[in-house]
Amino acid sequence: MQSRGGAKSLETVSDRESEPPLWQRVRPWLGSVAFFGLLVAGTLVVYGQLRELTLANEGEKLSRRLGVGTDILEEELRERRIEVLKLAVTRRFEDAVKAAQKGNWQPAIAATERARYQTTSNDDFIVFALALPNGNQANSMEGRSTRNLARHPAFQAAIKGQTYVHPPDESWVPGEMRLTVSTPLSLETRDGKTEIVGVVASAFSETAFLSKFADFQGEKQYGFILDRQGRRIFSANSNLEGTNRTPAAVLTESPDRQLAAIADAMAKQETGVKFWQPLNQSARAAKYVAYQPIQGTDWAIALVVDAAEINAALRGLNSLTGFTLLLLAIAGTCAGGNWWWFRSRPKPSTCWPTGNSNCRPPLPTSMAWCIGFRPGNRANWSTSAILSKRCWGILPKTFWATPCDRWRR
Repeated sequence: MQSRGGAKSLETVSDRESEPPLWQRVRPWLGSVAFFGLLVAGTLVVYGQLRELTLANEGEKLSRRLGVGTDILEEELRERRIEVLKLAVTRRFEDAVKAAQKGNWQPAIAATERARYQTTSNDDFIVFALALPNGNQANSMEGRSTRNLARHPAFQAAIKGQTYVHPPDESWVPGEMRLTVSTPLSLETRDGKTEIVGVVASAFSETAFLSKFADFQGEKQYGFILDRQGRRIFSANSNLEGTNRTPAAVLTESPDRQLAAIADAMAKQETGVKFWQPLNQSARAAKYVAYQPIQGTDWAIALVVDAAEINAALRGLNSLTGFTLLLLAIAGTCAGGNWWWFRSRPKPSTCWPTGNSNCRPPLPTSMAWCIGFRPGNRANWSTSAILSKRCWGILPKTFWATPCDRWRR
């Protein structure tokens, strides 16, 4: 009994001494983690690049949508500018301004009324005016008006030689918001020089403009227009800061830093697409904003859409990337577990000489497994010992696992 107990204790000590150190047992796992970690990192890098390309493509689509709507607005403003430019070079308005300089405003009234009837605008309330450099004016609505235009920004820009489009205001008709397009009227002096002697202007209702701007309004989108100072001129969203009839907030000074950055870019007449997470709102309220200048003005227009509409293009890419990462995780786990089992498998006894049928493995019989051929194809001990060094658990059909005691028959 003592000898058997001593033998067992010696076998236990021998087993402990034969076990590899922890770092050797963990090393296969570390290799597997490093290899599959590189694959995961590569997958994420590729995903990031594809994501950026997808978002850039969606941003270009959003910019094109904005461009189509902007072209409609620009066409309306272009027609109004061309209209006043043509009037400013007609003989009728030249004669009218000469008569007005002498105090006779009747030709100016007749000229503005005739322009009103010949306009191509669909606005029934459009007004044409002829003003002298001192701001005195006559228009198609009031005739000889008592209101002086000298302080109006549209008049000041035109008298300096600019063709100018001014945002809506009530300077023409109280209570009626009108956009103003103005251009200088010049005459040639006796010495052959050109001199600005007046201003031709047209004022049309903002309703005509907003009817085209309404195309930007939708269930998940809206538009707004800012001037060069960052003030909102138009907006299809009543929740945006400022209103049309009260002094609008300067969005470049908004406490919402992202909105302020977008407004600053618009004020600088830049073109682009930016992400906007409205201040103090949930992530579901996130937006993408495309913006560009409106040609012929110092305004900039923006189209705001829900981020969910843009991110919908990423669903397929996200699903594919998630599935790839899942496969890599499964493959890494299986590979690491296989190496761990291989390193920690029971080792064959070193006392297995060829033909020694009395040899026992160092581990209990129930834990020591060998690989042999199917019954009828007996293998010698050397073949069994060699095969037992490569026991992978998943055996080909030609092999079978059995306790070593079976070979003692």
